[in-house]
Amino acid sequence: MADLIKTKRGLDIQIDGKAKEVVGTAQLSKVVSMIPDYYHGITPKVVVKEGDVVKAGSPVFYNKAVPEMNFVAPVSGKILAVNRGERRKVLSVTIAPDAKTEHETFTTGSLAKLSGEEVKSQLLTAGIWAYIKQRPYDIIADPAKAPKAIFVSSFDSAPIAPDFDFVLKGQFADFQVLMPWLN
Repeated sequence: MADLIKTKRGLDIQIDGKAKEVVGTAQLSKVVSMIPDYYHGITPKVVVKEGDVVKAGSPVFYNKAVPEMNFVAPVSGKILAVNRGERRKVLSVTIAPDAKTEHETFTTGSLAKLSGEEVKSQLLTAGIWAYIKQRPYDIIADPAKAPKAIFVSSFDSAPIAPDFDFVLKGQFADFQVLMPWLN
């Protein structure tokens, strides 16, 4: 029988050593899949079909309850398949990526000059709203409701999370554009 390990101070287990601070290269996968089940609380409506060509940032599906909430392609390429299950439930949308990624362009402006509705509209169109989560059930926030409070977490508390001083090295100006209150 295996030894029983008990922790008394939570799940922060001290591990000897430190990860090397090296930026590696990753190979692009031959197939990329978007799985709507990974986004809790939505009912997807697919806007692409097999054979379509998409750019990174192009809408692939949207939420039926909130039609302006787009879920966009992470890569540019050709749609290989829209896989469906029982009762035509969308299981995944597979994309064969191009060798060089082409991106959709979105209009941006100074965050200080945009209204809240304009910012919300840009987040919904660009597919970023899908990553704004509502507590306590980790579902995508409803854009029609004003939140009581907003929590911005700009760090990872996982035991082997990367050092953000290293990850953001040389990108602080870009980070300030996203979070102007850091000035």
